[in-house]
Parts: sequence; C-alpha cells; structure tokens
Amino acid sequence: GDAVPTYTVTYTGWVNGAEIPTTAPGLVCTYTTTSNVGTYDVTFQTTPVFANYTVTTVKGTVTVNRAKVAVEPTVVSGLVYTGSEQNGYTSAGTYVTLSGTTSATNAGSYSFTATPDANHAWSDGTTDAKTYTWSIAKAPLTATASSHTVTYGDAVPTYTVTYTGWVNGA
Repeated sequence: GDAVPTYTVTYTGWVNGAEIPTTAPGLVCTYTTTSNVGTYDVTFQTTPVFANYTVTTVKGTVTVNRAKVAVEPTVVSGLVYTGSEQNGYTSAGTYVTLSGTTSATNAGSYSFTATPDANHAWSDGTTDAKTYTWSIAKAPLTATASSHTVTYGDAVPTYTVTYTGWVNGA
C-alpha cells in the first residue's frame, strides 16, 4: 500500500483574523500500508482547547482504493496433445484466484475463471470474475493402408494398417 500520509488540521471560524496555533493537536488513524480496501477515520487524540471558542471536531478519512492487478492471466494457444499435463495459461500474477480447469492432459476445450482478491481490480478498474477458454488440439496420427502387388489369380492379400505419430510410443 501507499505510505501513511501526514495528517493535518484545518481550522475555520476564527474571529477577527485570530492566528492559527502553530502546534496541532495529535491525530490518529488505524490505516497502515497493509490496510485493506476501505475507509479509515482520522480522529483527534484530544479535543483542542481555546479560551474563547467552543471547538467542534470533524473527523477526516483515509480512503484505500483497490490496486490494479499487475499481471492478468494469458491463455496459451497452440497446445497439442502430448500425453502429459499442460497448463492453459501463463502467469496469473498474484492477487488473483483461479478456479475451473487450468491444466489438462487430453485433447479438448477447457475454461477457467480468474477473480481479483478484495484489495485488487483488473487494469480497467472492474472486479468481476473473467472467464478464459483454452484448448488442447488432437495430435496428428497417420493411418497408412498396406500396398500390395499381385498377379492375376493370386489370393487376396491381407490388408494391414500402419499408424505413425502415436504420442509416447502408444
């Protein structure tokens, strides 16, 4: 989070240009650099006292806005079945929760959802979950029918199929 700001006091209502005191009363706030999104009150430790005035204190505030997610998930394209588990995204960065199918082994279409945490928003300022789709294409496999040369009258040959391209020697 941002650094803790310096808290200041503003006085209004002085009569005949009276001078503002040079020593401000103590101000306190529970905001820290790790405080969550929200509003925090800046209050007086004690009410200032002036001989000719009834002092009304009005609290200030520190408002903590959502930080932007630095890295959004990126879908990986061009995946082809390898027989091993593959991730459908590259770095989702921190402060993002992923749900759904983020990795898979088999060819097919998949999706996952990314949601920023309570203290973060997407780069466009929105906080809604985003759905990403990705896929693993089928691996190419070639089926080749056997070729034969026969002489007229020969017996019918046995036809066979040869497959090339099996993943992991299957």
